[in-house]
Amino acid sequence: MVRQQNNYKAGIQTLSPHAQTVTIKALSGNPSICVKRRGFLTGDPKTGVNVSVITSRGLYAPQRQLEIIHQDKTYRVTTEKLLETGNYFEQFNYKII
Repeated sequence: MVRQQNNYKAGIQTLSPHAQTVTIKALSGNPSICVKRRGFLTGDPKTGVNVSVITSRGLYAPQRQLEIIHQDKTYRVTTEKLLETGNYFEQFNYKII
């Protein structure tokens, strides 16, 4: 739940039971964007099937290069399509480069 002035907002989104936590960092952009942040990974990053990332809003930009750390492995990726965005999150897919 989030309080904004005198209003309260609540939301629920169900993620796949297979979603895993990752660390994400932009490799370009201003310094406030190029910090490590947490996110959820859907799909299998090893195969690239149905992969997307859900993270805090502000990271996505078309063709932005990112570093994703998942299970002690680092993947360098490029953002592709913005799938969904909300007040506090965004979900996008990517391709491994």
